[in-house]
Amino acid sequence: ITATVTVEGETLTRTVRLRWGAVVSDIAFQCDSPATGGSDICTVKSDGTGAANLTQDAASHATWPAWSPVGDSIVVGGIQNGRSDLYLVNAADGRFARLTDDTWDEKEPAWSPDGRTIAYSEFGAMPDMDPSVYLMNPDGDHRRQIVKKAAFAGWSPDGRQIGYISWADPAELHVADADG
Repeated sequence: ITATVTVEGETLTRTVRLRWGAVVSDIAFQCDSPATGGSDICTVKSDGTGAANLTQDAASHATWPAWSPVGDSIVVGGIQNGRSDLYLVNAADGRFARLTDDTWDEKEPAWSPDGRTIAYSEFGAMPDMDPSVYLMNPDGDHRRQIVKKAAFAGWSPDGRQIGYISWADPAELHVADADG
């Protein structure tokens, strides 16, 4: 999907992933960052008004926006100081907090329907860099691997299962219990 939105006088394009808020009428999306040359997370109301850049100057190359079920925050992947981690962004004021802080590459976050857990993909170290699906609390605590050689996790509506894509050739869709 490609879109063009004007935020604070700047024209932003290149929507990579578009996410509607579950409770709010806002849409979060990846947009170009004129300031860093990377990407930011922007929001806009579903009627096209109220465009805002939430992650400006927070992390270069912010990606993968995922709204919390209550619409008060967004988990994003982002690169800061050369490291890729997950961040929790306050939807009201853009304040952000790092959730992961390690040498791995975390991305593709997805909130559980009850908002108590975040699933995400973590890509490992060289040489294979095979991803795994992990879960963590919204504050970044209690990180645990639930599936190896998998990515792109998504929750069932009741939060009891997680669908994911196997990191094999050919890639296949699988389902696992969320409790591991």
